[in-house]
Amino acid sequence: MNPFSRNFRQFFYGNSINKGFTLIELLVVIMIIGILSTIALPSTLTQVEKATESGAKLNLNKLTKDQMSHYLEDPRFIQCGESGMTCPAENENYLYTIFVDNNSLNGAAHVALSKKSGLKSYMTVIYFQKGELKICPNVENDLKAPISLFQVIQFALKVKSNPAQYCR
Repeated sequence: MNPFSRNFRQFFYGNSINKGFTLIELLVVIMIIGILSTIALPSTLTQVEKATESGAKLNLNKLTKDQMSHYLEDPRFIQCGESGMTCPAENENYLYTIFVDNNSLNGAAHVALSKKSGLKSYMTVIYFQKGELKICPNVENDLKAPISLFQVIQFALKVKSNPAQYCR
């Protein structure tokens, strides 16, 4: 061992060259890191779910605005693909669709259907009642894929009959 190396080690480690962390010190540090991660992880995952749900709500709002602008030109509700109405693309989290009923509901239901168990499904209901166009945005629902037109219209009729309970 050259003199520089010996002096360097002696300066940092003193006379004992074999100093280091003990097993207890390492275990304490690992436990502290584990405790901190168990505290931080759930809140992080919750924020990710909220951001994903917020994206679904924004897509429903866009569908609603498109439906409203079409309704002002042609007073009827339309499906995706009609008259330039486009639905947001399906992604790994949500399936977007529009259900139209110009008879009993006299309106449309825009649905963001959750494809994952931790996410909520949302629906915006637009309907005509007593000569006035009404919108009930981003109603949480428990619909899961696959869904039928009957299920959606049934839920939309509940919203229409009791908007105070569903619309915020």
